[in-house]
Amino acid sequence: WSFDVDYREELLFPDSFEIAYPEWEGSRSASYRFTTDVLRTNVIYAPGRPTLVDRPVEASIVSLGESGEDLIGLVAEPEMESGDTYEVQTLINLPTIMELRATDMDYPEWTARYLQLPEDFSVEIAALSLKLLRDVENPYDMAATVTQYLRDNITYASTIAPIPEGEDPIAWFLFESQEGFCNYYATAQVLMLRSVGIP
Repeated sequence: WSFDVDYREELLFPDSFEIAYPEWEGSRSASYRFTTDVLRTNVIYAPGRPTLVDRPVEASIVSLGESGEDLIGLVAEPEMESGDTYEVQTLINLPTIMELRATDMDYPEWTARYLQLPEDFSVEIAALSLKLLRDVENPYDMAATVTQYLRDNITYASTIAPIPEGEDPIAWFLFESQEGFCNYYATAQVLMLRSVGIP
């Protein structure tokens, strides 16, 4: 982190699973059951804001100051084996597109950590973002515009040639090779949106 944050890792058990999430309007409870299909894993998948996992987990949590806490990730403790199952209870939000379009960019102060960009951030990526989004009025449509641009202009490839030494990987992905896999798409979208102030 380049921000001074209050970060901790804590072992949580089903009978004492507590994270002080910020209050969000319109949250709904949901339950999910997952079955592991790999030989060994410690990854816990959980959409939304988990309120209970039915096995011990190590939680990575960051303080949001007076707003509460943010969950970074969950790791099973001990590891799970193929065929193991776990259940997650969570709070999810399902806003409509109209509700999302009605939002503005007046984000809480704690979201600033999600606007970080590399010190040597590509001016070409910033310029592309500004060009694509100059007439777009809300964060939802900005995100949708970037998603559509990546789908229309980048070819999915499960393997790619090595990136030339010294090249910015995402600039290379966007402007030179114009092909890549999910990590490249996701990173490009995050960087493009952060460059216009969307965490």
